[in-house]
Amino acid sequence: MSDIAVVGLSCKLPGVSSVEDFHRLLFDPRSRALNSCSDQDWYKGFDNKFFFITDEESAAMDPQQKLFLAMAYWALEDSLICSSEFPEKTGVYVGSSSFEFAMNKRKSDSCKFRLPGLGNNFIANRVSNFFNFTGPSMVVDASCASSMLAVKHACSALIAKEISLAITGGVHIHASDYVDGLYQNSGLISKKGQCRPLSNSADGFIRGEGGGSLVLKRLDEALESGNKIYAVIKGCYTNHNGTSLNITSPNLKAQLSLYEDAYGKSGVSPSDIDFIETSASGNSLGDKIEYSGLKQYFCENRNTHLYLGVLKNLIGNLESASGTIALIKAVLLLHDKKIPSQKIDDPLDPVFPLIEKSYSTLQLACEKGQCFAAVNNFGLGGSNVHTILSSHTTKHSDPNAVESDEQVFLLSAHTKDALKNRVIDYVRALEVGENNAIPLVQLASKAQRYLAVRISVVYSDRVSLIDQLKKYIDGSSSNEIYSGCSQHEPELFVNVRNVLSFVKGNEPELRRFVSRSMNGFAEERADLQDDMNDQYKKNMFLSFFKSLMSNRHFNRQFPDFDEVIRNSSMSPDVDDETYSFQRADSIFEVESAEGQREIIGAFQCQSIHHVRAKMFALGFNVCTSTPYCAKDVRVWPPLYPLFNKPS
Repeated sequence: MSDIAVVGLSCKLPGVSSVEDFHRLLFDPRSRALNSCSDQDWYKGFDNKFFFITDEESAAMDPQQKLFLAMAYWALEDSLICSSEFPEKTGVYVGSSSFEFAMNKRKSDSCKFRLPGLGNNFIANRVSNFFNFTGPSMVVDASCASSMLAVKHACSALIAKEISLAITGGVHIHASDYVDGLYQNSGLISKKGQCRPLSNSADGFIRGEGGGSLVLKRLDEALESGNKIYAVIKGCYTNHNGTSLNITSPNLKAQLSLYEDAYGKSGVSPSDIDFIETSASGNSLGDKIEYSGLKQYFCENRNTHLYLGVLKNLIGNLESASGTIALIKAVLLLHDKKIPSQKIDDPLDPVFPLIEKSYSTLQLACEKGQCFAAVNNFGLGGSNVHTILSSHTTKHSDPNAVESDEQVFLLSAHTKDALKNRVIDYVRALEVGENNAIPLVQLASKAQRYLAVRISVVYSDRVSLIDQLKKYIDGSSSNEIYSGCSQHEPELFVNVRNVLSFVKGNEPELRRFVSRSMNGFAEERADLQDDMNDQYKKNMFLSFFKSLMSNRHFNRQFPDFDEVIRNSSMSPDVDDETYSFQRADSIFEVESAEGQREIIGAFQCQSIHHVRAKMFALGFNVCTSTPYCAKDVRVWPPLYPLFNKPS
C-alpha cells in the first residue's frame, strides 16, 4: 500500500473546540474530564449564512451535517493548502451511523428541506457541494468502525489515483432518548457511569459524541507541494468477524487474521510498533479478546515495550466517529513523538512485562529514524479495521518563504463580527507562539478563502503585528491598517445603476475597472465616492489599472452576462436587482522595480507592501511573501468561527 500523508486535522467535541484543545486534553492531565455530554449546546449556533444555507433549510438539517461541514472546512484551513489550489477531484468519505435526529421529527414537521436535511448521505454530499468537489462523496455505516472504514476508502481512492485529495472522518451526535434506552437494555452501557477500558472492573461504556476530519494526500505529492505533514498512513486494512457467537460478539481469530494481513502487506514489522490505540470501550468480553490478540501477535518476538492507549475513558464512546478521534490521537503523538500519560485502575494481566497500560508521559525513541503506531477500530456488527502509521521527519517549509523586514498580513471574513473574532483569535495565537508563530500564522492567512469583509496590516515583527491587530480590535486608527468590504461574494447583489453613475462619460478602461472590479464597493464607501469625483484620483486608478489589466479575470454569473458587459460598454438602464457580478481571480502583483515605484507614487503609499495591503482591502487578491521558516514549529492556525454561542 502506498504511503498517504495526513496534511490537515480538525475535531469538535463537548468542551473541545479544536485539535489544539484536544491536544491539551491528551497531554495536560489538568484538562482531563469525562465527556458526559453536560454541555448540551456544544454543537449549536452553526453559522449557516457562511455556507449560503438559509435559516429554513438550516432548521431542517441534521446537526451532524452542520458539524461535519464545519470540521471539513477547518481541516482544510489547517492543511494550509490555498483554497484556489483545491483539486476538483477531491473525494469526501464520512463515517456515520446515527439517525437519531430524524427519529425525533414528526410527520407534521415536513418541509421542502426535510429530505436533504435528514439523509445521512448528505453529511458528505454537502461538503462536496460547497467546495465544488467532483470526486466520490459517500457515507460509510459500519457502527463503531464507520469512520475508520471511511479512511480506508479514502486511502484506496488516493492510491488508485481516482482522486488527488481526500476529506475523511466521522461524526456522531446522539439526540434520542429511545436509542439511549436501547443501549441500556443491551447491557453495553456502564451501570456505574464510568468507562474503564482494559480493566478487570469494566462494566460497559458511556455514550459520547463529537467528530473529527482529516485531509489526506499521496505522500509524494504532499512532499512535492511542500505541504505540512503530521504523520503518514502506511496502510489501512479491514476484515469481518464472519460467524461468531452472535453478531455483536468479537472474534479473536478474525483479529489475528487482520494483523497477519496488515503486516504482511505494509512492509512494517510488528516489533516496530511502539504504540497501539486500542478499540477498548469498557466492554469486558470485547476488551479481553482484543488484549489477548495484541499480546499473542505483537509480543511473540518482542524485546521492547508496547504501549497500549485508551481514549473512551476520557471522552466516552463516539461510536461511528470513534475511529477518527483515535486516529487523530495517534497522529498527534507521532507528530510530537511523545505518548501522553495514562492510568488504568485494576488493569487486565497486570504482571505481563512487555505491555504497558499505565505510564507517565514519555518520549518515543524512534531508534530507526521513524516511530510507528497503530490504531484498532472494531464495529459492533463485526467489522474490524487496523491502521498503521509512521512519524514523518521532513520539516515543513514554504518554497516562497523570504527573509524581509516588512510583511503584509491578510485576513477576511463574511461579516464584520466574524472578522473581529478572527483578529482576536490571531492575536491569541501570536501571543502564545512568540516569534516562531509568525511563519505559520502568515501561511494560514495566505491559505484562507478570501471573503468580503477584509483587513490587511503592514508589520515588521510579531510585536508590531500584535500591536496593529489590537488597534483594529479597539477601533483605533493606524497608517499600517487597511480595511474594507469587497462585495463580490455570490450572495451579495450589486446596484449596477449607482456604480455606473460614477463613471459615465469617463475613459472605457476606467469604466471597466469600476464596473467589473469595484462593483458594489463604491456604493458602500462614501470615501470612495469622493475619490471617484476627484480627477487626480481617477487618473491614478486608470494608470494603475492599465498596468494590471493583463492579470484580471472575471466569471460569468448569469447566461446573459455578455449582454450586460460587451466591449467594455454598459447600459445605465440595467435592472438593479437582476445581476450580481463575481470576480474570480483578481491577482495583484507588480514585479518590476520601475512598476512598483510608479504604483507607490500613484497611490501615495510608503511602500509596495502598503499598496498590496490597500488593494487587498479594496477587494483584490494579492500576492504576498511568507516570512522565512527555518524549522517546523508548533502553531495552531486559528479556525474560522463557524459556531456561535446560542442565545
